[in-house]
Amino acid sequence: QGELILLNEETGDKLAYALTGVGEEPLAEGTVVVDVAARSRTRHDFAIFNVSEEGKECECTVETDLMYVSGEPTVTVPQRSGPLPMGKQSWVIGTASEKASRRDSRAGSRRQSNALALGAGGLRRKSSVSSRVAPATYPLTIAPQLGGSVHGSITVRTPDGRYLWYTVEIRASPPPAERTIEVEAAVRTAAQLEIEVSNPLDTEVEFEVELEGEGLLGESRLIVAPKEAGKYLLVFAPLVAGVASGAVSFLNPSVGEFWYKLLLKGTQPVPEELPLLECELGKSAEHLVTVENPLGDPIALRAQVSNARNWLVGTKGGGPLTVAPYGSLTVVLQYTPSLLGTEQPASVSLVHARMADWMYTVRGIGLRPTTMPVTEVAAELGSITSGSFNFVNPFDMPVQVSMRLDSRGSAPGVFALLMKRVDGVSVAPRAKLQVSFTFSAEDMHEHSAAVVLAIDQSEDNLVWTYPIVGFAESRPAIKPFVLAIRARQQLQTLMDLPLDGLDGSGELTGQFAVEVTDIPEEHETLLRASLRFELAGPLSEERVLPVAVQWMPLKPLKAHVGLVVRQASGGRWKYELMLQASAPEVDDVIMMESTLNKTSSVSFALANAFAAEAEFTATFSAESPTVFSVRPSSGTLPRVGSPGQQFIIDFTPYEYGKVSVGVLVIATAEMQWTYEVRGQPPAFVLPEVKKKVDDQIGPEIERKLELNKHLSTQRNFMKRNMQL
Repeated sequence: QGELILLNEETGDKLAYALTGVGEEPLAEGTVVVDVAARSRTRHDFAIFNVSEEGKECECTVETDLMYVSGEPTVTVPQRSGPLPMGKQSWVIGTASEKASRRDSRAGSRRQSNALALGAGGLRRKSSVSSRVAPATYPLTIAPQLGGSVHGSITVRTPDGRYLWYTVEIRASPPPAERTIEVEAAVRTAAQLEIEVSNPLDTEVEFEVELEGEGLLGESRLIVAPKEAGKYLLVFAPLVAGVASGAVSFLNPSVGEFWYKLLLKGTQPVPEELPLLECELGKSAEHLVTVENPLGDPIALRAQVSNARNWLVGTKGGGPLTVAPYGSLTVVLQYTPSLLGTEQPASVSLVHARMADWMYTVRGIGLRPTTMPVTEVAAELGSITSGSFNFVNPFDMPVQVSMRLDSRGSAPGVFALLMKRVDGVSVAPRAKLQVSFTFSAEDMHEHSAAVVLAIDQSEDNLVWTYPIVGFAESRPAIKPFVLAIRARQQLQTLMDLPLDGLDGSGELTGQFAVEVTDIPEEHETLLRASLRFELAGPLSEERVLPVAVQWMPLKPLKAHVGLVVRQASGGRWKYELMLQASAPEVDDVIMMESTLNKTSSVSFALANAFAAEAEFTATFSAESPTVFSVRPSSGTLPRVGSPGQQFIIDFTPYEYGKVSVGVLVIATAEMQWTYEVRGQPPAFVLPEVKKKVDDQIGPEIERKLELNKHLSTQRNFMKRNMQL
């Protein structure tokens, strides 16, 4: 503190100012940037000046927050021959002696709180400091163990507490690789590599492991016992062919950093050779191959076929060649022959930009045609219907074909060709010829025939036989049968099915069979598992067939299906069946309470009713209020006997006094659970207040009452009023 006085000699005025000075922390003398390689040693000399108040020679202590550095704990600075210079000290950073050799991005961004490494860098000072201030030199040895970038400081403190300091930025590049290891593996296969890592310390060491390179797999940590060597298992599983570089690094603050350079070679796999396919002319044969996607994104494959005339690539059902993340896809390689007795090879590749090609070598050979697939046709009893099939010319040249009908014992007129020409019909290369015929259903029996096609003037005498089967179908003019039951209850009943047009009498000896047809796709699984039909007795004289029905639907539904009775001799009767399963009784009632605008939750576990997992949906019915919600809303329900899936119901009321009722439905493809959820505010309970009535008069009040009573009896208010 001090005082400043300004005196005006002419006027004699005097101005006095009180001065207060606050000493702040000194600025750094400069910034030293040092580059060095990890696991190497270097030295840097710091210029130290006498900053003590008296300027005498003194011994200063040295402090630093940097790790992996060494030096003397003190440094002696000579006497200062003049005042301490004022003003900013300007420094120019020297050129780094070493530069990063690998993974610059990692070395530039890595920060360690305890400081990692220092290196050789220069520091030159301009001539802004007075020559009377003779500096001392403090050598600091730097031996970093890990690569990375770190900031710290070094402070020199005089005995009287004054100090100077430098900020230090250390950029430690990774050390040179221990050696280069070559790893080679075919695409979509794996090669294993064992790397030995030693622990020279007397304590257990845990290494952090860093992998760089596509297709490398391994643990992120390695623990090695004291004074022992551990083995690190590295797996190389390339997805693309080619040569690339990689690295595996082991890092520990006590042991240091060391790494191995990897030369990664992914070789193109040899095309998989599939067995020879033998196929009749006019038909197709196929190979099934499985493609797996190891990526977390879906991949769309593109097919390349060297012989697209005879080979076709697709999927079951005709979907796209798209493989789900971490999924698999069955690919169909279909062969259609166009030559007789000659192999027709092809190379098939499934291509994606991020992965190596799946390659296959396929071969096929055409055989002489024999019997083709059966063509079925049905007609109502007493009517005529038509049917058809396609003949495909398998050759790359036009052919002339002739055809004839082989009745195979059927009565004349049951089948007939419906063609304008049957001889010398010209069919273009790879073209289709539609062959039509008629069938007359004169009785409730099955009839069969065949259409025989032959190529005219063929040296190989090629003949195709197309079997055809016709049967009568009766649709009795009766109302649809109705089966109605509550879900999760069993229905057992008898149905009497009239078999109109049946000739002769039949016994229940395998002559009839009952089946359900035309089931909607969304109810296919449920009805196949829950609906059963069995013959319940012999055919009556009135041509009525008794059928026993057992149905136990596990979830509500409403569907129209077909019921077909087949006769062994070929007749077929078709009926309409309407199925109705109403909602089941609720499985449980769940009570919930919550205050206004507050959410309360309850949870319960549920497992599937069958010994298999099942996809589920969990929702509240459309009539349920919005104050209810459930989570999760979808997922996989574990099999029976497991702890089950945990469901959480939330209740958030928005108004007072109203009881909210909702219906929670959890459904799978075969089962449904229903819960009634009731939510209400908590019951209000009046607080109990202790009543206290003091019916005793205190002594003081009693004395005053007695006094007032006495006074009131002594006064004559009437007399007093008359005197006024």
